[in-house]
Amino acid sequence: DFKQRNVEKAENENVVRGPKEAFSESLLINLSLLRKRIHDKDLIAENVTIGERSKLAVTIMYIKDIANDEVLEKVRDRLKKIDADNVRNIEILEQYIEDRPYSIFPTMLYTERPDRTASFMEDGYIALLMENSSASLILPVTFWSFFHSPEDRYLRFLFGNFSRMIRFIAMFITLFISATYVALTNFHSEMIPSDLLLAIAAT
Repeated sequence: DFKQRNVEKAENENVVRGPKEAFSESLLINLSLLRKRIHDKDLIAENVTIGERSKLAVTIMYIKDIANDEVLEKVRDRLKKIDADNVRNIEILEQYIEDRPYSIFPTMLYTERPDRTASFMEDGYIALLMENSSASLILPVTFWSFFHSPEDRYLRFLFGNFSRMIRFIAMFITLFISATYVALTNFHSEMIPSDLLLAIAAT
């Protein structure tokens, strides 16, 4: 009778529309949350044991006829090659199997929501679940995947894409607005209307 947390609301990825359930620290409960959402005869859950001493269970989940076999084989191979006494949770597991450890852009998506995990799996991605971890890893993801909100799937197609475009524009403005301001005021002042330039100079 091991004690475990019940299924509770997601804390970091809150949504207005859509399910409120989040993963718990029990691997069996997390598997049931995904199986409840994906009723597909090709849904596969492969168990792998990692850690020389701890022997913790990791489950690779994917839909057989959609997932890329080459990527799947790479994931299996990397899990087998982990040489550590103990891998405590999925956050540490990510560091062992990530593709580019020195890149500022991750190649795996960390999520605490079963519905988000299920939607990625239905698009052909692979999910990793682990005992003692209240989240899953989705892999391999692209830069654009990080602009997707968990709620986008429950919005109309046009509005969901519009929301993603707003996020992308906001990121672009955040990165370049300071540089653009300096470039215009110091080096290309002729591009600014005279009245606005005088107001900027005054401030």
